[in-house]
Amino acid sequence: MNDDTIYRFFSYVSYSSGCWEWQGSANSRMGHGSFWDGSRKMLAHRWSYEFFIEEIPKGFFVCHHCDNACCVNPFHLFTGTQKDNMADCAAKGRIYSGPNHYALRTHCKNGHEFSNENTQYNKYGSRICRTCRIFNNKQRYVRKALKQANEILNNTDSSKVCTKHLGSTENNRGEK
Repeated sequence: MNDDTIYRFFSYVSYSSGCWEWQGSANSRMGHGSFWDGSRKMLAHRWSYEFFIEEIPKGFFVCHHCDNACCVNPFHLFTGTQKDNMADCAAKGRIYSGPNHYALRTHCKNGHEFSNENTQYNKYGSRICRTCRIFNNKQRYVRKALKQANEILNNTDSSKVCTKHLGSTENNRGEK
């Protein structure tokens, strides 16, 4: 590893808090930073762990004590298996598990809060987000209207269409 790679890595790091936050490109799905080390593209927190601590054992994850996905501070990182990572998530209350895990959620899958005004219940007693239900009903209405319009246009007999005002070559008296 050359000095240029090390310099480039640290030029993307912000040291404003206890976390060293990655300011370079990020993996949009998980929020982890990504970094080209000169030979391969890798996650920035994994590069930091390998640079400061040790090589990551095969099959292991680099997890965050701080739960900040863009943190590359080696003192906030530790290695573990998928099982260790999920146990850490559960211990910190970041995942829902158990028979009533949906009841513990405070927001719907689209991020709307389950407040008294925004929550409805279906016939089985499950919560429904009112904002999402209204949006989905509007989408269903538009799809149905478009489908009906397409059916009307496709099934119209062209001999029954009035061409009087559609640029026919005949005038109003039927003369050419």
